[in-house]
Amino acid sequence: MNKFCLYVVFILVCTLITTPAWAEGEIVVYPGQPLQIVGAFTDVLAPSGSGGGKSLSLSGNNVTLNRGSVELVVGALNINDTDSVTGNQVFVKGGEVNDRVYGGGSNNGNVVGNSVTISGGKNAYVYGGFSEYGGNVTANTVAISGGTLNMPVYGGLSNGAGNATANTVAISNGSLNGEIVGGASAFGNATGNTVSISGKPSFAAGCSILGGYAPLGDEFSGNTLKLDIPITVERVANFENYEFIIPSSVRSGSAVLTVTGFAPVNLVGTTLDIAGIASGSKLKPGDTIILVSKASGAPAYASGTDIVTSFGTWKFSSTSGMLTATVVSLPSSGGGGGGGGCNAFGGLGILALAMLFFTRKGR
Repeated sequence: MNKFCLYVVFILVCTLITTPAWAEGEIVVYPGQPLQIVGAFTDVLAPSGSGGGKSLSLSGNNVTLNRGSVELVVGALNINDTDSVTGNQVFVKGGEVNDRVYGGGSNNGNVVGNSVTISGGKNAYVYGGFSEYGGNVTANTVAISGGTLNMPVYGGLSNGAGNATANTVAISNGSLNGEIVGGASAFGNATGNTVSISGKPSFAAGCSILGGYAPLGDEFSGNTLKLDIPITVERVANFENYEFIIPSSVRSGSAVLTVTGFAPVNLVGTTLDIAGIASGSKLKPGDTIILVSKASGAPAYASGTDIVTSFGTWKFSSTSGMLTATVVSLPSSGGGGGGGGCNAFGGLGILALAMLFFTRKGR
């Protein structure tokens, strides 16, 4: 072997030796692997090294809670520097999380593309992605198909100057007892986030659904609510786009989105689409349904004119504090087919909900 080849081999070996461990993902399952101490929290399910403030793997981790009781579940954690936390997955299938679940969390780095999937268990606060100070929180996801959630759920939250963008909360089942927020930022913007609701979840009296929350920035632009079941909640706010798949259970005169609180849904500047009608629907031309039971303002086209949507022609109307839709015509295939105790936020209350990782129980 010539000197050049030996040199190349030497460089490759040195590279392997010096490559940081957090370049590779880790599988963590509990029960099975030990819990860690992270700051003031003594029972933390997280990747190796998290107790020192930075998980050895910041990307590609897979963390699962099957049963038992823990304080925190974390896909990856970095409170030491600005390295990003990306692409980690957390699964809560059972057990009890007494404080918080993070798909990924950081103090100053960006938090991107992390996910939390909850199919069982009892849970407190849930964050797809979380940044305490300066990092952006982008494209994180919380998917809920079961379990009990007793505190707010965030697709993504920046508790500092970072933006919360393109995060998602998708709910298909489970018991929801806290607010649902697509994305939130204390000092930045919360835009382009999505909340989708389907299946058979239950919502406690007084629950709120927010597309964005950003008291000092944009909390409206690009946020989308996708709804294909009838739901009753106290408050819905900060969505630019509303997409409805009309459930088969909705008949003429019944409501899709019922709002029980004092504040109506502000529809000024919004867009609205009938994206489908569930199989088995009995709706026919001339029937009128209530899309939003308590509304102020209206989308620009909700003026009584015929509007062609993704699924049929409808006449939208904003009268008597409601937004209604009357069927003008449906596709030739017929009516079916197509598409598939908490308080509302006030003031800067959200800032009290997300604290430093080292702050114990402080919300």
